[in-house]
Amino acid sequence: MFPKDGAGRKVAAEGIFKKIELNQQQAVAWAKHEAEERGQKFDAAKIKSGMTMYQIQGTGAVLLD
Repeated sequence: MFPKDGAGRKVAAEGIFKKIELNQQQAVAWAKHEAEERGQKFDAAKIKSGMTMYQIQGTGAVLLD
């Protein structure tokens, strides 16, 4: 996580770049969670398949500029 005032700035990060594959049930749960956090409506019927996400399991990062 970075502070809000870091928006638009460059960052240097270290860690492991990880591919995460979700089946349809997991994708529905993830999308529901995201919608709840954003205060948005959620329709599980729109999630027709699984999804692939990418994540950095960071060991460190610095904001540049």
